[in-house]
Amino acid sequence: GEAIKVLDAVPVSLPSDGALPGTLLDLDFTISCGKGALNVKRLQRPGKAPLSARDFLNGVDLPVGTVFEISSILQEKEPSWDATS
Repeated sequence: GEAIKVLDAVPVSLPSDGALPGTLLDLDFTISCGKGALNVKRLQRPGKAPLSARDFLNGVDLPVGTVFEISSILQEKEPSWDATS
């Protein structure tokens, strides 16, 4: 997978549905967390310009249920996520 930098996200309260943290929950780019979820608004792929989550999802094939892994969160000021299906 590739590293994806999250530039803007909004916390969302969701009932616990048993999804692993980092799971894509819907096509509005809501990602499950340990508690609740994040709705990603803007992101950036390596070497690319920032774009909205909707534009990103329109250009890639990421089905609901895709799991993102948080990488190097302690070494970076901004976490980046790797997508794995």
